[in-house]
Amino acid sequence: MTNKYVKGHISKPELEERILEVTMDMFHKQGIKQVRMDDIAKTLSISKRTLYEIFDDKETLLLKCIKRKQEMQDKYMQQFDLSQSNVLEVVLHHYQYTIELLPHVNPAFFEDLKKYPSVVSLIRRKRMEDFNHVVAYFNKGIEQGIFQPDVNMELFIRLLNITTDNSMEADIYKHYPIDEIYRAILFTYLRGIATDKGLKIIDEFIHKSKDKNQGSSHT
Repeated sequence: MTNKYVKGHISKPELEERILEVTMDMFHKQGIKQVRMDDIAKTLSISKRTLYEIFDDKETLLLKCIKRKQEMQDKYMQQFDLSQSNVLEVVLHHYQYTIELLPHVNPAFFEDLKKYPSVVSLIRRKRMEDFNHVVAYFNKGIEQGIFQPDVNMELFIRLLNITTDNSMEADIYKHYPIDEIYRAILFTYLRGIATDKGLKIIDEFIHKSKDKNQGSSHT
């Protein structure tokens, strides 16, 4: 029997992955509210019936998109040997990974996200699951001499999360680019707990990033 999801030899799992990829891109560029299920089906050249056979509704689709994004971030971090690598360098690599996406995200996406409690709950639950691991990892930075020895890392991570959340709640992203907000928060906090060794790593990273951006602007 022919698989009803096959179009050009695309299986259901492959189609589902394609839907998630395209939909997340649409959500980022247009905001969630502006993207209808009709728009998604049309962009993918599939019927709306096929789309609804895979995802019950728009909220379910959004949840799957966020879960996929979280899995991609986890996969990115798995490339590092966290037991051996420099903590600050890994944090900065993750920052670079995130910052390359943010300029392409419409601020409306974050505004619309608040209207989906199930999605907000998913994001917060994931953060709670990762919290102890993140704290332990930053404590390793103290052992490596890149963070100040008297820093309460549990408090530090909580404050960092609260500041990030509050910047979204205060709608500050309506006045400043999202990547600029993220950069200001992260580097202000990291500089505050860094030793001279840590500050050197941060300054070298910023210098290389500026050189890279200037090089890109001339190409």
